Amino acid sequence: MYLDVIGYYELAELFGKTTAIVTPCKTATHRYMERKWLEALPAIQRYSVQGARLMAFSYRNFLVGGGALCYCSWTGEYAIINAGNMKLWEGSEKQCMEMTLLEMIDPDRFDRIVGFGVYGEEVQPDPSGHAPRTLHPCPLCRARMAADLRVARWTRIYTFRPWSVGDPPEERKNKYVREHMSFRQLQRLHS
Repeated sequence: MYLDVIGYYELAELFGKTTAIVTPCKTATHRYMERKWLEALPAIQRYSVQGARLMAFSYRNFLVGGGALCYCSWTGEYAIINAGNMKLWEGSEKQCMEMTLLEMIDPDRFDRIVGFGVYGEEVQPDPSGHAPRTLHPCPLCRARMAADLRVARWTRIYTFRPWSVGDPPEERKNKYVREHMSFRQLQRLHS
């Protein structure tokens, strides 16, 4: 099912106005949005795992799922959108989960991305030399996120995976091995 939501700019165009006059319903600071992010984190986890299990497809079984918490400053609404990666055959163009999410989130409706959740069972080595404990966005996705105006430097990045035999015993107490950082911290790790 596809739900088409008409944005403010299309509405203004429809009524013959040149620009839409929209006043934000509430000024949300990044601290307020971080609290909303922490409240939504259990749902982000569920939707990220669902994205990997139901929406991702890879010929080599490298399944990555993710979710994003989006915010609309005009209406004050939040939404969680999830997606999975896709690579149909060897040599085909990859479609990373982060790229899919950035394309799926309507910029006319949501003008801020509060955070991304990334779930992947495998950890890939990064070209920057950093050895992450969980799967981080690839260099191309990090560059696209940095170029997107909806992603701020304080946007939360939450990466997680199930624990494996080689993990330390203190991490086995939890269901997942997790890393939680801001987008700026993610960029510094890989610079």
